Amino acid sequence: MTPEVTDFAGKFVKEADPEIIDNLKRRGLLYKKETITHSYPHCWRCKTPLLYYARASWYIETTKFAKKMVELNKTINWVPPEVGVGRFGNWLEDNKDWALSRDRFWGTPLNIWVCGNEKCGHARSVGSVEELRNNGMSESWNDGITERVKVPADLDLHKPFVDSVVLKCEKCGGDMKRTPELIDVWFDSGSMPFAQYHYPFENKEWFESHFPADYISEGIDQTRGWFYSMHAIATFLFGGPAYKSVISHELILDKDGQKMSKSKGNILDTLDIIDGIAVDALGLQSHMHQGYWGEDKTLGILERFSRYNIPIHFTETTLLSGDLMPPHIVDLNDWQVDAWPSTADGEARQADERERHYRTLLAHPPRGASAWRGRCGIASTAR
Repeated sequence: MTPEVTDFAGKFVKEADPEIIDNLKRRGLLYKKETITHSYPHCWRCKTPLLYYARASWYIETTKFAKKMVELNKTINWVPPEVGVGRFGNWLEDNKDWALSRDRFWGTPLNIWVCGNEKCGHARSVGSVEELRNNGMSESWNDGITERVKVPADLDLHKPFVDSVVLKCEKCGGDMKRTPELIDVWFDSGSMPFAQYHYPFENKEWFESHFPADYISEGIDQTRGWFYSMHAIATFLFGGPAYKSVISHELILDKDGQKMSKSKGNILDTLDIIDGIAVDALGLQSHMHQGYWGEDKTLGILERFSRYNIPIHFTETTLLSGDLMPPHIVDLNDWQVDAWPSTADGEARQADERERHYRTLLAHPPRGASAWRGRCGIASTAR
């Protein structure tokens, strides 16, 4: 609690709750006291309850581009389609301005310099190292004396090094220093298609001939993450989509229906599973069922998979053969699945219906294709 709240200053807000309730009761201001059991966000590192409070932030005015983002979304092939129309489409329709700044130390510094003259307050967004070198000086300290030298060519763009650069305000002539915040890491992820090639400073022709990606694939939770950040930034910069198709998959749950998480210790070791039942088995089973852990974790998959005799005529040899070039899109209905036992007819039919809903892009891109590997998921483009 802050010094303004004198009775509870310096106490952690959750620890102060009982005292605040007693204070309200003594003053006759307590309306009702009760305990409600509900989910609550905690820090994934230290497990401390998180607190929500309003603070000043830098924003991108995404609402100016909301209609364009909605229009472009209609040109994207979503698998399954209801994710694009529903979950992602609704998110775009209800678009809010993007809170861009973060108060941390490690990450990408926000590239905005602000004039220190309170009467001026002019802000400037810097677009390149060259712009910093041409318009700024780097401050250094020598025996207690501040010196200003030319910005080095090999300037480290992270804190605290980039914070030494001072620009001259083009409005009043005063000193401009970088605002202390960082950029939201999702902005980094959304910039992946072009940032990894140092576009537009390098590889301009190559990038423009390979953008947008033919497809991307990630979990359904990325509708407000990677799917959105890429779509929004591509709309701002290029007036078009960042990808042509999306394969959005569900999340693998543990035996209790909870999302797998390393911090919870309830994840599967993928390599152990592949060693036990092979890649094709795991891939097909992932399409057929959501939660499938057994009590000993891997047994759940083995039990289900052993119930079927599933010859899949879709081999690595076919994918990699120069003479048997696969089409860009493969319908999973072409996968031959047979010999379903009568005891599993109902489940098999349900699985078949789900498979009819999916048109899955090949995990191995065609010849001449290149893959973008971002911080989450994969994007592939073929030309």
